[in-house]
Amino acid sequence: MAMKSDKKDVEQILKRRGRDQSPQVAVSATEIRSCGVMGKPEPIPMGTPGVLGGIVIIWEFEVQFEDLPAFRTFLDNNEVLLRQGISTLDAQAQYLGTYMLHEGGTPYFRTIWAYKELQTMLDLWANLTSGNVRNMVKELRSFWLKDPGRSEARWAPARRNIMGQNHDHDDAFTQLTVEAAQELAAGS
Repeated sequence: MAMKSDKKDVEQILKRRGRDQSPQVAVSATEIRSCGVMGKPEPIPMGTPGVLGGIVIIWEFEVQFEDLPAFRTFLDNNEVLLRQGISTLDAQAQYLGTYMLHEGGTPYFRTIWAYKELQTMLDLWANLTSGNVRNMVKELRSFWLKDPGRSEARWAPARRNIMGQNHDHDDAFTQLTVEAAQELAAGS
């Protein structure tokens, strides 16, 4: 069976007089997607039932085995102090801990931060110019920086109407998207 296939291939090459086939371009259908509606999340005070905060930051990273003892020692010595320090500096900000993926392979971690709102985060880090908390965060961040595959993402609660209002994020692009969706649904 393989010989028939080889024979066909040879015949094709001879028909083309030993030349490679001319390059061909096929038209492909494209689809343009937006990233959805990313309005301004509403401020949500810390301690609101069912949510961590108005904005949650998650760092994801691997720690190589040779760095693992130093990383674990850092967490053992600093994690409680870091949590207390962040909450003392701003009651609307929290360090929620660093967690390890409970599976085999290279140790993989997630560090979770929660804030009332994005501005709380920006203000906290802009005003934290020295001291123990800053140094602890820099050391924790240095472990994150060592992973070339690291990531950081900002998350907002998916549930609407958390603070008693069905909000639209006060965002002009959100309004434009809502109008377009309504017109699309109406068939115009």
